[in-house]
Amino acid sequence: MADSPRCLSAAHFIVDVNQVAYPAHINSPRIELNINALLGKFIYDRDFSLQFMDVCKDKPNSLPPL
Repeated sequence: MADSPRCLSAAHFIVDVNQVAYPAHINSPRIELNINALLGKFIYDRDFSLQFMDVCKDKPNSLPPL
């Protein structure tokens, strides 16, 4: 994606996952998964993550094979 470097340079840590404003076409993660989340330790459900499947294609080298 052509805008990726620009978007990544504007990235910041999420303090409260429930305060993130998503665009109209993006569904937010399930709130109930993060009721007692520690700072910076959030759980994202599968449906939320799959929305980014066509954008995020890179995976960390440390990710074990499925």
